[in-house]
Amino acid sequence: MLSVCFLMLSVYFLYPTLELKTSEPEPERAAGVAPDGEGGTNPVSAETETSTPATVETLGKTLRPPNVIHEVRPYAPEGIRNRLGGRRVVVDVMVSVEKNGRPGRVDIVKPSGADSLQSYLSQRALEAVRQWRFEPARIDQQAIPGEMAIRFQFDRSGTEWSRLARPSNAS
Repeated sequence: MLSVCFLMLSVYFLYPTLELKTSEPEPERAAGVAPDGEGGTNPVSAETETSTPATVETLGKTLRPPNVIHEVRPYAPEGIRNRLGGRRVVVDVMVSVEKNGRPGRVDIVKPSGADSLQSYLSQRALEAVRQWRFEPARIDQQAIPGEMAIRFQFDRSGTEWSRLARPSNAS
């Protein structure tokens, strides 16, 4: 049974565009509040469009990848956002999601640069994702560990995130 689970996860994560029986993803609304450095709050845009991953049916089993149910946005103080100017910093993160819906290992997949601003924003992204909660991956109705790739985009106006179908490991 365990080998079938790993096979199904491999098929889904290595070939996300493979056309098997899939259900249509439903749009989901997500919002959060990130703490600021002064003990107050930093309001985040009320609603951000994200997509729910498709369910895949294969080998008589239904595989559903993890889904975000609670997010905390990475906080970047106004001074840091102003230093960005017109630049956009992209941080790709890979999170392993435990069976209980909590993040396990959280890693930077591909930093978009090596300057101190990039490093600072990468750390803020890691800290934020460690506070997220997920609906775990499932095979049929059984919760299993899974992974999710997330892209954060920081610019002067704030931070947005999106789910990646497959992370790019190239530097």
